[in-house]
Amino acid sequence: MKPVMKIPSKIHSIFLLLLLFLFQLTLGAGLLTAQSEPDTPVAGIPKVETLLIGGHPDYTRILVNLDQPALYQVIPDFNKKKIVIFLPDAKMGEALTSRSFPDRNLERIDVTQLQEGVRVTFRLKHKNTRIFHYDQQSPPAVVLDFQGHDKPIIKVRSETTPPDKRKSGKEKISQRTSRNGRKGLSDEKARQLVEEDAEKKLSQGWEEYKSALSLYQQELQTEAISAFDDYQKNYPRSPLLENILYLKAEVLFQINNPKPFPIYEDVISAYQLAMRRYPKSKFFDHALFKLGIIFDNMDLPLEARTLFLRGIESNKKSLYNKTRLLKMAQMLLREERYEEANQAFHEILDNDPNNEEARDSTFSIALSLFELNDFQASRTIFENASRRWPKQLDEVPEINYFMGEIYFHQKEYEKARKFFFHFINLEPETVRGHQSLNRIGDAYLMENKGLAALSVFDRSQKFNVDSAEAQYARIRLADIGVRDPTLPIQDIIFDIPEYFRPVETYREVFNNAKSQDILAEVTLSRGAAHLQQKQYLPAFREFQKLIAFDRGTRFYKTGRNLLEQALVFLIDDYSAQKGHLPILYAYNQFRNLNIGDVRKVETLLQVGESYQAIGMTHEALAFYERVKKSDPNGVYRDRLFLNLGKIHIEQGSFSEAEVVARTFLTNFPLSPDVPEAMKILAASYRGQKNFDAAQEIFQQLLARADADPSEIHYLSGETWFQKGDQQQAIREYALSIDQFDRTRPIAPEHVQSAYYKLGLVLYQAGRYARALDALISARRLYPRHTLKEWADFLIADCYDRQEDKTRAEKEFKNLIEASTDEPLLKQAAEISSRVLDWEKRLKDKL
Repeated sequence: MKPVMKIPSKIHSIFLLLLLFLFQLTLGAGLLTAQSEPDTPVAGIPKVETLLIGGHPDYTRILVNLDQPALYQVIPDFNKKKIVIFLPDAKMGEALTSRSFPDRNLERIDVTQLQEGVRVTFRLKHKNTRIFHYDQQSPPAVVLDFQGHDKPIIKVRSETTPPDKRKSGKEKISQRTSRNGRKGLSDEKARQLVEEDAEKKLSQGWEEYKSALSLYQQELQTEAISAFDDYQKNYPRSPLLENILYLKAEVLFQINNPKPFPIYEDVISAYQLAMRRYPKSKFFDHALFKLGIIFDNMDLPLEARTLFLRGIESNKKSLYNKTRLLKMAQMLLREERYEEANQAFHEILDNDPNNEEARDSTFSIALSLFELNDFQASRTIFENASRRWPKQLDEVPEINYFMGEIYFHQKEYEKARKFFFHFINLEPETVRGHQSLNRIGDAYLMENKGLAALSVFDRSQKFNVDSAEAQYARIRLADIGVRDPTLPIQDIIFDIPEYFRPVETYREVFNNAKSQDILAEVTLSRGAAHLQQKQYLPAFREFQKLIAFDRGTRFYKTGRNLLEQALVFLIDDYSAQKGHLPILYAYNQFRNLNIGDVRKVETLLQVGESYQAIGMTHEALAFYERVKKSDPNGVYRDRLFLNLGKIHIEQGSFSEAEVVARTFLTNFPLSPDVPEAMKILAASYRGQKNFDAAQEIFQQLLARADADPSEIHYLSGETWFQKGDQQQAIREYALSIDQFDRTRPIAPEHVQSAYYKLGLVLYQAGRYARALDALISARRLYPRHTLKEWADFLIADCYDRQEDKTRAEKEFKNLIEASTDEPLLKQAAEISSRVLDWEKRLKDKL
């Protein structure tokens, strides 16, 4: 009997692993492997939820996570460097996608949903790859370990050698012996090597190492950590300690990283200890990469970027470098350094054109720039990315919506409509699809294509009629009715009451608004309608409601601008009518909203003039100073001069007023306000009692075509009256009344005063009959004038002087009974009435 050759334990172990590997491949190639039967039958269709890469010192571990136990089949094809896992009747989860990642064993994983189930294809880097797989019960998963080799695992002899030429085993051993120059191992030597190997394993804690590794593979993380700590304590000099320290750091990472608020201190310390003790370890690059990931997760970009760069510089061929570059690019994106991030992703894509994360991040950059309203930069990236990955426009429909918005904001409405239409074709039933339809209508509206917009919004309002988007369409139909009520619409084709009755439509939408945005939208439209119809005060009140919105919203910004616009129009309108109090009320109401001041310089000037008109000179001067600072080109300099001259007149500073007026006439001889400056100069002469010089200015004004002769005659009459020349004053007041343009709907103040003052001067001249006629006409035409009560008294006195005692008594009685702001007039009327009564009694007695 031949002695049995004892195989050294190490060779034996390798041999057993090979046998196990071949056995598992045989099983995987043709059999469906069932997971351990659960206590109760599995119900429902299994779902493949995620694919995760797990930690292992020697293998690439992939976890195919399931929502319940499932059958699977392993189909290897090493010649094509791929292994397929097929799960019959399974479905793909929402988050499941194909992916590529840096790994020494795998290129990428492709996932495909078939009618018969789910196919997971693992693309291998090496043809000679070992695969171990098993089912995991809790949580349900298929676990696969891959280990690739550059060299063949088993050498297969060539079948081209004829059988008769093949050497026997003894010949091979003899040949090897002669070639090596030494004989083969004796039985004693082999036994000695086996014993030494056993002792070595015992001293290095081989069994403890395998036990700890088994706990790690079973994902018993707490027990594995404890076993790693015991091993580190008991075998501090073991060469296997390198694996233990790196594995411990990996397990700590797996424990802490999934937590909502992970604490990485122990993880960092574990990785740093392993790297410090074993800087030349094959796991060093992996640990360096993981530390970068950890610091990135901790939002410490400087530290993370430093570690990623260190990994790239120390190992140019590292499998992790692609991910490092991707992570650094994503950090730039989070830091809103969009231009640098875009460049970084482009460099990644130049080297890895199929990198999906870089592709998706490129679109994310475009979206981020869009949200920052940087439409041009966003457009450039979107357009380049869409040309590079045109299928993304169909796979990610939202890209079409955002590109449509960009073109809309840049007023390229035809391009905008193209993308909105494409989005509607992909997702017609969605809210954003409805919004895209409205945006198409807006684009037509912006191009003044009223009928096209009307058709689109009519279609929109009839789709999902109770939605906010349908209400938006009704608002726009009403807007078109306000903007262009004369469109050639045929009632037979279009039954659109919203267009024909916009006010009722605004009211209906306002009362039944589906959202805050719709409420703001209809308020904006109502205000715009008032503004278009020159109803500035109602427009002001509508826009004022929008100030309650957040300052960053479109409604606040638009409402604030339109509110200011309404105020400008309102002040301009009232300024022409000398409505100074409404001007000041509206302006101060605007300022009380704390939204800044009016930006139009002329409006500030008009507010200052209103303050000046009601005698608030200090406030007026403050506004004029602001106008002066805001008007570097001196557009309103002449008007400021005039107002300053008027203030000097009002304050009795006649010589200063004369200087201002003369300076104006010298510096602005072609100004349309020259007549105003001449009137100020005349007033300054009159104040200095230089009546002849004042009258000379009035004669010059009467010769000008741009002066109002009625006003000039009135001012001349005032000057003659002040000088004491009643006849000339009467003449000028009469001319002022005579030359007044009676086509004007409202008589200016000087004409009203001319009527009253003509009667007063006639009365002073003793011409009571003419005075009576003038005063009665003044009272009849302008009963609200400030001189009306004086006219009442003088009318009564004229009657008395003309011996018409009955009418005189009646006038005095009316004056006594009327509420009056002039108590002296009332007392004088009472005295005059008593005198008339005494004269009447005296006459009766006589």
